Amino acid sequence: MKKATALLAALSLALPLTACSGSDPDAEQADKQGTDLSAVTADQALTDSLPENIKSAGVLKVVTSPDYEPAEFLSADGKTFLGYDIDIINAVAKKLNLKTEFSQAPFESIIPAVGSKYDVAISSFDVSPERLAQVNMSTYMKSGSLFMVQKENPKKFDPANLCGMKMGAQSGSSQQQYLENAAKTCASESKPALEVLPEADAQMLATKLAGGQLDAIMVDNIAAGFTASKNPNKFQTVGDVVESSEAGIITAKDQQQLAEAITKATQALIDDGTMANIFKHWNVDQSSVIKQAVLNPGQ
Repeated sequence: MKKATALLAALSLALPLTACSGSDPDAEQADKQGTDLSAVTADQALTDSLPENIKSAGVLKVVTSPDYEPAEFLSADGKTFLGYDIDIINAVAKKLNLKTEFSQAPFESIIPAVGSKYDVAISSFDVSPERLAQVNMSTYMKSGSLFMVQKENPKKFDPANLCGMKMGAQSGSSQQQYLENAAKTCASESKPALEVLPEADAQMLATKLAGGQLDAIMVDNIAAGFTASKNPNKFQTVGDVVESSEAGIITAKDQQQLAEAITKATQALIDDGTMANIFKHWNVDQSSVIKQAVLNPGQ
């Protein structure tokens, strides 16, 4: 999933990506609100299981990279965090009787800072062996990746043949790793080089695609579908979903109590339908809902 980017609230600064024809992107974005979480109540047993420092502070310090609508993005005021990931971690915090304190950071800088500057991270992080070696991950949803191109696919991009293409993905993402592995295959088979051009800034990634500097980008399928539907004259997806995976809420390796509490809170939100309601609010297909929240799957 994340973070290969597709184009996001911040992108409207460079391109009218999230606005329909003739609409004002700021006005459209100003109408967006998070899911109603008033029915979510605290679970005292889960609260009691929290590490003492977090329980006594009553605050969960959350970091995200808010450039990935509809998962996480900033409202028109540039201050309010919105998106289904934001609603999910807010609901988890409510279940734990905590308030949330949000910070933003570049995607690739987040994992090293969890456990020191921040308690948790939620930013559409795919679960992977590489990440599980560094942090705890509590699964909360599933998705995959899609390729996105300019409308009408002028570069004749073929998902079955990536060799010879110039492709973009967000720095540090699972999509970047996928493309770099494909590039090695192209080289080993003496085929034209696949040039992988990672970007830390989603805005620049999308700008380069729109300007023809990239043949395609590899993006999360939810964000890809959202962007293509909002900008049918600019972008389209090509091919089928690949690299289906689950996303995880991140905690530090030495914060096992917190990781277990978050996993149990997430499961409660799955069981009572809150998770499904959040995805429905953001027009995310219900196939993204998982049945079981798992801490560090495969370990």
